Amino acid sequence: MPFVQAIIPFQPAPDMWGATPIARSPSASVVPGIDRLEADICAVPPGGHISTLVSLGLDAGFAPARVRTLSVRVNALNWESGLAEAFFAWSHASAGLRIYIEEFSHALAYMRAVPGPVTTAFDLNAAFLGLSSTGVGARRNLTASLTMTAVPGNFYRIWVDALHTADCEAITGPASGVANAAFDFGPVFFNFV
Repeated sequence: MPFVQAIIPFQPAPDMWGATPIARSPSASVVPGIDRLEADICAVPPGGHISTLVSLGLDAGFAPARVRTLSVRVNALNWESGLAEAFFAWSHASAGLRIYIEEFSHALAYMRAVPGPVTTAFDLNAAFLGLSSTGVGARRNLTASLTMTAVPGNFYRIWVDALHTADCEAITGPASGVANAAFDFGPVFFNFV
């Protein structure tokens, strides 16, 4: 039942399409005792889509003999400023946290990946004449967890993922989708049972 700090960063380029998606500071950072996953993204007129994935990982190691499952849990403090606004248009913004586990054979050949459910920080929508907001600097505690079958002798890598999305379609009027969120968390709990 160890608690381990995630130290392997992973942040691919944002997925973008349309005329005006904007990304600033998608990052994964490690400070002794505290890890942070964050992104500030938005989609503004005339329209577009942007989504980011920012991750920190850790090696759980080889599953011991006679185990059947691997359980993972992380508790995070979320700082958020989400906005979806539309005036004769449509917009969306969301952010969330999840656990993602990779499984490798005893010879370290990749076998599969299991994504956990997304723990939603916010999911905002505005259509026609609408405004939806989290408030600037809102905070909340979130827990992401995943339990999966494990095979004795196989190797497991655990990822904590932050997912952000912003969209807008503003052909007939102004709209914007803004997803700014940071997730701070301490050591990740995992247990082979």
